[in-house]
Amino acid sequence: MKNILIIPDKFKESLSSAEIIDLCVKALNENYDNVKTFSYLISDGGDGFLDAIAHNKEEAIRIPVDSVNALGEPIQSEILVQGGTAFIEVAKSSGLQQIPLKNRKPVHSSSYGTGLELKKAIELGAKHIYIGLGGSATNDGGIGMLGALGFQFLDLNNKPLTPIAANLIHIERIVVKEFTGIQFYGICDVENPLLGKSGATSVYGPQKGLHKNEVIALEKGLNKLNQVAENQLITSNQKTNIGAGAAGGIGYGLLTFLNAKLLKGGEFMIELNALDELANSVNIDLVITGEGHFDAQSLQGKWVSHVIDFCKRHELSLLGFFGRISKDIDDFDYAYEIANPNWELERNMSDASDLLSLALKKALKNFR
Repeated sequence: MKNILIIPDKFKESLSSAEIIDLCVKALNENYDNVKTFSYLISDGGDGFLDAIAHNKEEAIRIPVDSVNALGEPIQSEILVQGGTAFIEVAKSSGLQQIPLKNRKPVHSSSYGTGLELKKAIELGAKHIYIGLGGSATNDGGIGMLGALGFQFLDLNNKPLTPIAANLIHIERIVVKEFTGIQFYGICDVENPLLGKSGATSVYGPQKGLHKNEVIALEKGLNKLNQVAENQLITSNQKTNIGAGAAGGIGYGLLTFLNAKLLKGGEFMIELNALDELANSVNIDLVITGEGHFDAQSLQGKWVSHVIDFCKRHELSLLGFFGRISKDIDDFDYAYEIANPNWELERNMSDASDLLSLALKKALKNFR
């Protein structure tokens, strides 16, 4: 009997964690007569966070929420509630996936929809609220989210500003709201601070569609938000905190204005799924993981880095599948790049299911 643990991240905009698991299970059953698989949906805070929680907490209830996307257009979203605990996914309302590529305008974006989800959770009596940070289309430092919760951001004339990224630079005073008795948690897979070369705007702004002049403008805007918060003694050094730059600065908004705790998404998922306990009780022969692109960022808090540490901790063999590999893979026993080098990116992404199946077939022949 072979015991195989399957814990992949998604291949972004190509294959979901669930789809990868299904392909792995199918390939394993075709190659081995006697195999037992242990599989878990994974999301370290980004797209699929709610699905991963729901998969592992069957008693959690999906609650619909009337919300808006990052450009303020009405959408139907949802949160998960289990007793006094709620789970929220930033990408559900404020995510890139909600807005077609040609319509993405980060300067005019807002995390207001995520705030509406938080508001719903609070109205339902949640005392512990976990927010998955990732996949956002926003770069507003969380002011949209906070605006939905009753915060006000005032200009030089003491008039309320619409809480979008473009108005960050015009903030002169902040009217705060207290939420006593509620603990907020941000779940993220990045370690970026709010500002600077490794901050939210510089690193992730261009990926969301910001042009060079817009990157400079929004960096100044986030700096202005922090300056006002410091002047009002709302914050001290949260701008430098690991994860403050997550989700376009929503991490900073949670830390500074809601006294949240930021948790590493990988560690959160390992604990949620009791993977250490599994490894201690079952003789795991192989761990399978993967993601769309294995690069330098993969080892900076991404799910794969936590899988590597997990395997080292329990001395387990590790097999990885990636769309692309552009970083040394010394930490893997076996690793495969599934992309066809002769194809365009779009074709590789659209045919990822077939490419992964071929790579699995090849890999499992080498693992006996």
